Amino acid sequence: MLSLAPASSCDICAHDYDDTVVVPHTITCGHVFCRSCIMQVQGPLTCPICRKPFEMQDVRKLHISFDKGLLEKLQCKPEDLRTAERFQNAMANVVDAGIHEKGLRQLIQEMKAWLQGQPRHLFGDLRISLRIMSYMCDNRAKLRGFKQDNEKLNEEIRALTLEKEALQDKLKEEIEIRKYEKETALAVEVSLREHCENANKVYTNAIE
Repeated sequence: MLSLAPASSCDICAHDYDDTVVVPHTITCGHVFCRSCIMQVQGPLTCPICRKPFEMQDVRKLHISFDKGLLEKLQCKPEDLRTAERFQNAMANVVDAGIHEKGLRQLIQEMKAWLQGQPRHLFGDLRISLRIMSYMCDNRAKLRGFKQDNEKLNEEIRALTLEKEALQDKLKEEIEIRKYEKETALAVEVSLREHCENANKVYTNAIE
């Protein structure tokens, strides 16, 4: 695939090449022109530059890849290019050295505000980097929220465990108290019965 700079143009019509209308084609001698100009050659089919003959069946379309980076530089103001480079360096520093969340969010907001004022077809790489960093920042916030929720749940579990242990201790104490009261009541009942029996014997003997 041929890579062309944005300034590349047809030597006949002087129109800049693109991948839709002014598509470059090569002829037998190797010179390149747009198809429209080749089709308009009058008389004998000879190269407009070197005059070597060629046949229409030998005309070949060139599959081109434009240097988007260079195109971007040609369409941008120098100060915008410097700003974009500063943001790219800041993003690279985030990857290499890391950054706290507050600083990352501030950087993302600055980039969003700046890119909103730029044509959408420019600074594609920076826009992709911004989307990636925004995604990472959002995930970091979600992860922190999950950790906080998990810690809260663990605290609630610990509190419920302590409450359960306290209730179990209280229940055990209540059981012991009920057991003691039952045993005491039984002893009192036995004592009263013995006392009644003894009193009844004394009364019976006294009557006799």
